[in-house]
Formats: sequence, structure tokens, C-alpha cells
Amino acid sequence: MKDSIIGRKAEKAHLARLLSSDKPEFLALYGRRRVGKSFLVNEFFEGSGVFFDLLGSSNASRDTHISRFMSELRSKFRVPDLPEDDPADWDRALEFLKQAIDGHMVARPGEKITIFFDELPWIDAGNSGFLGALDYFWNKHISKSRYGDVLLIVCGSAASWIIEKVINSKGGLHNRVTATIQLRPFSLAETKEYLASNQVFLDNRQICDIYMAVGGIPAYLRHVQPGQSSTQTIDTMCFSSQAPLANEFGRLYASLFENHHNHVKLITALAGARRGLERGELLNRAGLSLGGDSTIYIRELEESGFVEGRRNLDRKKKGKRYFLTDEYSAFYLKWIEPSESAHANGGQNLWTQQRNSGAWNAWAGLAFESICFKHVAQIKAALGISGVLTRESGWYYSPGKGSDEASGAQVDMVIRRADHTTHLCEMKYRSNPILLTRRDKDELLERRHIYQEVTGSTDQVFNTLITAFGAKENQHYLGVVDNQVTLDALFA
Repeated sequence: MKDSIIGRKAEKAHLARLLSSDKPEFLALYGRRRVGKSFLVNEFFEGSGVFFDLLGSSNASRDTHISRFMSELRSKFRVPDLPEDDPADWDRALEFLKQAIDGHMVARPGEKITIFFDELPWIDAGNSGFLGALDYFWNKHISKSRYGDVLLIVCGSAASWIIEKVINSKGGLHNRVTATIQLRPFSLAETKEYLASNQVFLDNRQICDIYMAVGGIPAYLRHVQPGQSSTQTIDTMCFSSQAPLANEFGRLYASLFENHHNHVKLITALAGARRGLERGELLNRAGLSLGGDSTIYIRELEESGFVEGRRNLDRKKKGKRYFLTDEYSAFYLKWIEPSESAHANGGQNLWTQQRNSGAWNAWAGLAFESICFKHVAQIKAALGISGVLTRESGWYYSPGKGSDEASGAQVDMVIRRADHTTHLCEMKYRSNPILLTRRDKDELLERRHIYQEVTGSTDQVFNTLITAFGAKENQHYLGVVDNQVTLDALFA
């Protein structure tokens, strides 16, 4: 039922094009665990012809998966002379699927047939031979033009596996995928819509507070209950005696990565790095070698949506600074893990007690900055530059040893426009409109000066504030702040 799917406008449009295609299509869908991949496919294709699906299970054997496959085959198709005993391998099992498709195309020509292999990495685990059999099944049979009513979808939470083994396959599936979708967490606007569908009606500030703790993950957001404030909600979800997300962190990484303890080391190193870490710094803090496996671990975290590598603008040397961008992971390491002893003793109102602390303000500022990077399109729209090509990154400068310069500078986000204009964005997350002081004014002016001097930029440079409730236009605001964007704009 397409109407039951919250948000996902681009993804639904993409699926609709595949559904109406008159050619055989092969879609690879991937995204972070619990982001809603299975729900999207199951709900979208319900009632749209034949929908055949097999869900992979962790640690299930090949024989178990084949048995489930044959049960689904008997349920969805009428296949004459289908043996009672399950086939011994995937080649034979998929041959039965091919026969079922052939028979259905004769009996009901023109009806769409969608084949969905969910959590493909688990189906192929343990040398099951599934991927090789799927390669043959697609290339030998289904890719032919007469199978224009067939849509094959493979899906997995281990994004790096899907990318390496399917999308960028160097084997038989090379260049066979006709479409890809990376399903990302909900935006702030989609989160608001999802909560409203569950009869949870909160203002934008309260929703943002929840988002900063658990992100736009539908499986986490379903725990938000009507009639509770954001503070109560986070206490219930993360710190109460029955908190559903108190132990999610360990399950999350263990389910995705074979050597997940190394991935956790990287995530932990990034959790305390406000300005991000370059590759060498990251591996050093994580206690990992500079070898090839470490590069794989970082790439897997990037492809799965937990980490983002941002190139520093105007930087001559190659490389990135890496940031932890998964809200739940950051929140867990900052707040939930350190409070485990209190949690074991009931954990009543732990989050409520932190709400107005200095540690909370520091965390909220960093979490808000990460959210702004995920909502650049909304920020650009608020600035009236949606149609302008831009590049976004943080910018950092520290004087070298022996330099006469007094201080460095940091810009939370630089939006560099193709029309020779640059926005230096300062993000502040406060409960009330901000009142700039003389010191704030001097710092903003000095930061702009250092940026222009160090980069040699000839762009028109604007100081831009991004805040929850804006800033009051006093004498320290006028003449130094050129634009401001409020939280409401991020919900557009």
C-alpha cells in the first residue's frame, strides 16, 4: 500500500518507474540497519502483481534458506511436477523459480512479477553458492527481453557487501544492475510526518531534540509515545529499566560487520572528535594499523551511513576529515554507555537531569551541526540559492609552530557557491533567540578575515547564522551577520 509509506518521495518515484518498465530490471537496495528497506519494498509492491520474497536470516544454513524459498515458491506460483523434496543447491532452486515465472507469464501475461531477496548477505553466507546461482539465473534467463515483466530486487543492511559483491561486481553480475537506491534515514520533515502518523504531535524543537538522540531511524522512532515531551521520550527509550535502545549499539554493529569490534573502535574514536579526524589520526586513536584492512573498515562505515568523510575546502593536500554522523551511535557513546550502572539501578529521569547541563549544551551543539550537514538542501532553499551549484565542508586553520599569528579559526560549515560567493555558517543550538555580544561580533569578523587571508578567496563572503530560534538584531548583529536560517527552515 503506497499510501502507508511516509516520505520517501524520490524512492517511490524510482520504484514506480521500475514497476512500469517493459524491460527486465535489477535493483540493488541498501542502507543502514533499521532504516526501513524491507518496509519500503513490501508496502510499495503489495497488490502490484506477484510479489515473491525471501528473507535471509543470520546463521541460518543454506538448507534452511532453500526450504523457506521452496515454501514461498509453492505459495506464490503454481509449478507442475514440483518435487516434494527440497533441491540440494541454489542452481536447482532458481531453476524451479524460472519455470514458475515462465508458467505465470503464459497464464497471466502482462502481470508484473517482483522477486525480492532481502538481507542477501545472509542468504549467501557460509559458501552457500547463492550469488553464483543468482548470477546464472539473471544472465542466462531473466535478463532476456521477453522477461520484461520481471523486477529483481536484492537488499542488504551490510551496504559495503551489496556495493562490492553486486553493484560493483567484477564477476558475472558486472554491470548487470539496472538501478540502485541507497535508503537514508528520515529527514526532519519526514520524521515529523512519521510521528504524526503515530498520533505524536510535537513542535519542531522537541522533534529535533529526539532526532539528535536517535536520528531519523523509523524503527527507533516507533518507540515515541503520544503525550510525552522529548525529554521524557529519550528517558524512556534510552535510560529506563526497559529502555528498548539501551543495548541496541552492540547488536547494531555485530549484525553488520564480521570484524565489528574494529568498526566500534573507529566509531568510538570519532565520537569524541568535534572537528573530525584525518585518516592517520583516526587509526591512531582507534589503535588500528595503517594497513589495508583499516581502509576497508572505514569504507564500510562510510558506505553504511555511520561515518562521513568531508574534504576540507581550499586544502591543497589530499585527504578527508572523518566525522561520526550516526546520531544514535554518538548519543550512546556520550550518554548511554557511561550511565550503564545507573541504568541497571532503574535509571529514572537520567536524561531529565542532564537537560540543562553544560555537557548537554556541548553535545547539542555538535549534534545540531551534524544535522545541518544532512539538511544542506533546506539551508540552501532558505538562503534562496537552491539552483546554485555549491560545495560544503567544514574549515579549520591552525597557525604552524613558530608562526607570529595569534590564533587559528574554525568554521562549522562553509558553503562555497559557483557564483563566487561563500557562506561562513555558524551553528548554535539554544532554547531562545540568541543575543550576540560584542565578543561574538569581534569573533565573527576575525574569523571572516582569517578565512579570506588564509584561503586567498576573492569571493563575496557572508556570515550566516543557523540557529533554533534566530538571533535578535541588536547593534552587534547588524553589520556582521548577513543571513540567518532557523530550525523551522530545516523542516521544509
